[in-house]
Amino acid sequence: MPALCFLPAYWLAKRKITFNTIVSYLLAGVVLYLFRTQAVNFIASFYYEDETFVLQESGLGGRFFMIIAILLCGLILKGFQEQNFSMLFNLLAVAAIFQMLSGFDNIFTRLTDYYFQFSILYIPMLFSNYSCNTEIDRSQSRAILPFNDRSLKIMLAVVVLVLIWFYYTYNIGAEISNAVDDYTNFRFMWDVTS
Repeated sequence: MPALCFLPAYWLAKRKITFNTIVSYLLAGVVLYLFRTQAVNFIASFYYEDETFVLQESGLGGRFFMIIAILLCGLILKGFQEQNFSMLFNLLAVAAIFQMLSGFDNIFTRLTDYYFQFSILYIPMLFSNYSCNTEIDRSQSRAILPFNDRSLKIMLAVVVLVLIWFYYTYNIGAEISNAVDDYTNFRFMWDVTS
């Protein structure tokens, strides 16, 4: 059952990035945001019996804005001529849409993480040039702003620093109310004394 959350990825990853594709992502995000309580309870009904989820946080969260910033960086730095890059753009757009459900329960944050893990491939592609074995579609839009190698290295350093700051602020530096949730204080089972 957990693997079913990747079922849409096979179809979504192969979509070409066009103006209509981006508009459809925006519309899907707006509709999901407006009807997120009904959507969450509908999705949860497949996994949980007689359980309803209540919105605990009304905001979109810092991770949503971070995903959007990464997507916009891709649009500015790369464009959509490289097919592998377009596939990853689609998957990260889905991660941003799923992130809007994370205010209900951490289960939906995990769902976002399933798709957001593709940023491990997406971010390095931002700062790499086309290779000979990458399929290029010349009819798609190119990067909005062309940059030289030095500028790309500076931007890479800035992105890495922002991501480290974000991880420290929202993960490691976050206040933890339950000691059980403090994963920075991890101990192996043989280290735990009763």
